[in-house]
Amino acid sequence: MTMASDKESQLGKSKSFAVASASISTSTAEDIFLQYYGLKGIAYALAAERDHNFRIRCDNDREYLLRIVHPSEDPRLTEMQTQAMLHVAKTAPDLPVQRVLLSVDGMPEVRRAFGTGDERTIRAVSFLQGVLQRDRRSDASQRQNVGKALARLQLALEDFNHPSSEHELIWDLRRASALRPLVATVDDAELRISLERQLDHFDAKISAVLQTQRRQVVHNDLSSDNILVSSSAPADVTGILDFGDLVKTSVCADVAIGAVYQLQDGPEAFEGALDLISGFNSVRQLFKVEQEILFDLILTRMAARIIITEWRASVHPENRRYILRNTPRARQQFQTLLHQDKASATASIIKACLS
Repeated sequence: MTMASDKESQLGKSKSFAVASASISTSTAEDIFLQYYGLKGIAYALAAERDHNFRIRCDNDREYLLRIVHPSEDPRLTEMQTQAMLHVAKTAPDLPVQRVLLSVDGMPEVRRAFGTGDERTIRAVSFLQGVLQRDRRSDASQRQNVGKALARLQLALEDFNHPSSEHELIWDLRRASALRPLVATVDDAELRISLERQLDHFDAKISAVLQTQRRQVVHNDLSSDNILVSSSAPADVTGILDFGDLVKTSVCADVAIGAVYQLQDGPEAFEGALDLISGFNSVRQLFKVEQEILFDLILTRMAARIIITEWRASVHPENRRYILRNTPRARQQFQTLLHQDKASATASIIKACLS
């Protein structure tokens, strides 16, 4: 057994993070879209870490996103994500989430063989207009609106459930302890010590508390790559993308994840996270205990982000540049927050929830 596969076994993680898949051409994507959705369009390949994603531009000027799922992803997980989007369409029709396009047979998903032993799920959704948040300079108003959108999405999913909702996911903060075997793949010895200490603190002080907090199915990956904002009014959120990390986990963990991706650069980095927390709490209030552990959850998510991406890069050196594209900034932000007084940071979170 290789080092990479051994670590995956220890994590109980699905093979989709370590197995490569055959490429799919734009012409194949166009044929699939015509065959299963009855629409003729031009396909444009989009960058993706695991799946094959295509932007489809049709003759009627409508645009869609065609996702051809990685062959090793459990179809039950894909179905859960699809059902969650259908659920949100009913419970919060004004929320800017992609809408599932039914096939010509009226199905929200289709299955297609791409070769012997290579059957994949296909899903088409509406293509939301806007600019990725990471490509726009953010301000407090925009970050607060992202927090509000996250809270609205949680409320829309509050009564959603699925047989696969409690699947094991490497990105689930409740399972952060399982990342220990992967710390060895981080090449910076000093950083490894900091990461291990954060996991030690999580195990000793946070994990047991987190297990007692309210849980539901959440997005679990509200990064600036998964948020669209208006090109003309950048404070307005026009899209929440990618339900690929959907899981039933702690409500406050989902908030911590969103807060991580609103951190700014420099000594005032935490102000961006506070903006999101304030916006979230104005729509859905965080409980006192959730507020008190939120800073530690933010640090734990930052540690997880560094550990997992470094491990992924070691497994897929041919894709190392893409996988680690955001890691230098994440490292710097992690070090900045480690030097922040924890009591003061928690007090600022509580204050943000009062505003």
